[in-house]
Amino acid sequence: GVVTPVVLTPQKIDVVKAVGVPSQIIPVTPGAASFEIPYAVVVGNVGATNPTVYNVQADDNLKRTFPTATVITIKPGSYNVAPVTGTTPVTPATACQPASPAFAGTTTASKMLKGDGDLAGGQSCEVKFVAVVSFASPAAVPAGIAQNNTVYASGVGDNTTPNPGYNVPDTGAPVPPAVATTTDTSVDNVAVRP
Repeated sequence: GVVTPVVLTPQKIDVVKAVGVPSQIIPVTPGAASFEIPYAVVVGNVGATNPTVYNVQADDNLKRTFPTATVITIKPGSYNVAPVTGTTPVTPATACQPASPAFAGTTTASKMLKGDGDLAGGQSCEVKFVAVVSFASPAAVPAGIAQNNTVYASGVGDNTTPNPGYNVPDTGAPVPPAVATTTDTSVDNVAVRP
């Protein structure tokens, strides 16, 4: 008999994140200490020949990053989602659509993408935003203590399966979607720093 080889190639979603230089701003609340912190996140399907990742989602809860902050918002007009240019295939990725409701960096609004679009092999989306983080007073700022941020990406195996994305609570372990066929946790990437 003739042997028929089968080569399996699993889906592979990837997410990298970078933070720009924080700048202290005039606080919204008198006596508080506020900062603007620019972020850039790239969600991609690594490898031009990899299978399509369907219904791509990326989640981030900024309260996990800044647990002692009193108020965290996204600077108006700073949240943007776009295909990464120069990737192949040239067709823009359908996954590169803003979340609705808009990303707010909270447990209930942690989704960065619309979640019903796809990334073909080699396609990527870039999400940019500026977090406005306020502390009760200058003394409450966790000066000199790293505030670590993580983005969680997921995708599913077909277009008919909705992807609810990760459940990212303020505390405790993030929970990946049960239907996910590929997931990733962000790493820092100096190359995409805003």
